[in-house]
Amino acid sequence: MFVTNNHADFVGLCANAELHTGLVVLPQRQRDAQLPLFSDAIAHIERHAAQASEAPADWMLNRVVEVDEESAACRDMPLPR
Repeated sequence: MFVTNNHADFVGLCANAELHTGLVVLPQRQRDAQLPLFSDAIAHIERHAAQASEAPADWMLNRVVEVDEESAACRDMPLPR
């Protein structure tokens, strides 16, 4: 899984891979302000993986989890093809 602040470049790069381990996109913030957002993203991944009866790593395959800049809410979607 890759973690980045650069949505535009990394979504495009990851989408070119046939199989990708997943991408987490955090908003651009000071490092100490990003750590809680990363924890929220991990909790989102674990919760949705459990609901799907999958291991978190399996659930993240070819998926993007993005933390919203304003609300800090997490959303997930398949990597675009």
